[in-house]
Amino acid sequence: MQVRLREEFDADVNAEKTAVSDVKTGTHHFEIKCDVCNRRFVDDATRESIEQKIEKGLEERFVCSNCEMDADVFEHDAS
Repeated sequence: MQVRLREEFDADVNAEKTAVSDVKTGTHHFEIKCDVCNRRFVDDATRESIEQKIEKGLEERFVCSNCEMDADVFEHDAS
């Protein structure tokens, strides 16, 4: 008997819950330019959050979570 993880069964459901996607989907239909990789699609809540931070001057640029993770890994490996 093969054991499967719950995440394997819900992989398509969990993918829709992420804020950033590489491709345009039903929930990720707003295109935002990431300063590192140049293009990501985000959901409505993420778009609103990013726009509010930029308007308030809290952020000058948008870096997607994938690029942030890559930068964190790179910094960790460098130290």
